[in-house]
Amino acid sequence: MERTKSIFDWVFGVPNTAFQSDSPYKLYYMSCNNTGLSDEAVLARKEHEAKGKLNVETKLSQQYTTLRDVWKFLNTQHDFYSALKLAIRAQADTTNISDDNRSSMLKASYGGSDN
Repeated sequence: MERTKSIFDWVFGVPNTAFQSDSPYKLYYMSCNNTGLSDEAVLARKEHEAKGKLNVETKLSQQYTTLRDVWKFLNTQHDFYSALKLAIRAQADTTNISDDNRSSMLKASYGGSDN
């Protein structure tokens, strides 16, 4: 939840020069339990999420400070949304199936698989 909160606080906190508003977005966050995940999977996920949160707060939010910058980053550079990087990842997933157990567990905790 903390990484997600950092991302949304960053994106929705970026000044929007397209229109002026006296009332900024008011965001509320709700989390859920880690039902069905082993303690080891939860720990792997927490470590992964903490790294992502730190990246958002110390790098991304500092580097991309306008909505145009955020949009450009998401569409051309972000590993999950950039079409080129998605294609590269898909190719790597089919040629490098041997992940270590911890990496496989982390991927599975997000609904992914090695198959």
